[in-house]
Amino acid sequence: WNWIERMTRSSAEDIRVQLQDGFVDEILFAKEAIDIPEVLSLDMIQIHHIRERARLSAISSSMILHACKITNTRISELTRESMSSEAKYHKDKMDMLLNTRLSYEALLEGISESMSMFAQVISGKPLDQGKAETIQNVTNSVLKGTDPVFSLMDKRMKSVFKLACRFTFDHTNSQPPISMKTGRQGNLQSTEKKVNGFKAQFMTVIGQEATKLGFN
Repeated sequence: WNWIERMTRSSAEDIRVQLQDGFVDEILFAKEAIDIPEVLSLDMIQIHHIRERARLSAISSSMILHACKITNTRISELTRESMSSEAKYHKDKMDMLLNTRLSYEALLEGISESMSMFAQVISGKPLDQGKAETIQNVTNSVLKGTDPVFSLMDKRMKSVFKLACRFTFDHTNSQPPISMKTGRQGNLQSTEKKVNGFKAQFMTVIGQEATKLGFN
């Protein structure tokens, strides 16, 4: 009932918007523990997985944005495809550390070091003492959840999920369906192609939005 009460407080008249906000704001990104609606009880593992992946993505992207600002690097020029192998290594190491269960002190030290190396690689020169200290300070703030950039990325992550909730398949941009064959095999192939087409378009639309908002 807590979830229903929260959801119906929304000023949105469209029930689809209420459901979208209720799912994203009050379940995926809930700030406090609530009872999950029974209809979603079997999806608890997936919900926790989504919450964790979204949180780690917001943290990682915040780190990258800070590294770009500190080194005066344009974030638009720093795509996964354009990164050097060394930069990818340090970014991936940051992501790996975020998935560990290290103590806070060890996590702060490891991520600060990886972020410093990442910043050094993308700038092409060693970091001075001031920039190194700035990286450690912003790392501490991001990990504690008090950093303004992290708060911004958290809000942007919510908007990505809300876009995903209201995604509608655009048939005009889909590939023409394959010709139907007789028998069960033809029907299965046609269904599989439609499912794959929906997934591909969904991933493209959401991926483009996420990239535009600064997620890497």
